[in-house]
Amino acid sequence: MKKYLLLIMFINSFAINNSQIKVLKTSYNVAKQYSSIDNRTFENTICSIILGESSAGKFIIGDSYFNSGKEKPFLLKSLGIGQVKLETVIIVIRKYPQFFNDEIKNLINYENPFIYKKYAIYFKKIDYFQNIYYRYNRKKHKTKRDLRVIKWSKKELKYYKRKVKPYKKQYEKDIQLAQYLLTDYSFNVKIMTIYFIHLYNTYKLKGYKDPYHIAISRYNGGLNNVKYKNKIHKKYLEWLSIKKKIYKN
Repeated sequence: MKKYLLLIMFINSFAINNSQIKVLKTSYNVAKQYSSIDNRTFENTICSIILGESSAGKFIIGDSYFNSGKEKPFLLKSLGIGQVKLETVIIVIRKYPQFFNDEIKNLINYENPFIYKKYAIYFKKIDYFQNIYYRYNRKKHKTKRDLRVIKWSKKELKYYKRKVKPYKKQYEKDIQLAQYLLTDYSFNVKIMTIYFIHLYNTYKLKGYKDPYHIAISRYNGGLNNVKYKNKIHKKYLEWLSIKKKIYKN
């Protein structure tokens, strides 16, 4: 019975729907367009990472909480099929502008590219206090405590709205970039592929013996993230099995 259950679990682990196939086909076709300094392409690795990070599009928002347990602002989360952070997008576009059109490049704040980490929290505070204000203000019969909460939330709203005023235009651009990560598979894969090759090239030029596995590790964090490397190795084998079915003709 136990062997039978394990066999079912094994078969289900390779089950994949049409939406996931679309994600993986797009990822494979986009990733193979970019190569490293020694002319290697990493389309199979990218598909493996996408399987590991989002189960090929099933989970497109991740890394949602700080260590404290509080939810992160939207712009600080990992987004899309490759679970890409906005920070990675900014690094890639600034370092490799030749791969992007003007519309995308104009969304970046070149003077202070990572300021969003600060004001993203301010915008989250605005959402928080707005919800409190509207919730208590809608009450027909307000207690003294309700009135104090309304007054307090209104004051906090005014404070944070004043703080975000200089960042409103850039915030809209950052949100646009984040939406691209969530909805545009090709853009997400392009960013993660160029970033992966950047990591590979960096450690190749530094003389490391195994820049490939270091790049996999660094994609998730750390020079030797054994747990993540093992995970992607398993997904690599899974992807090769899926690939045979997708491209059987």
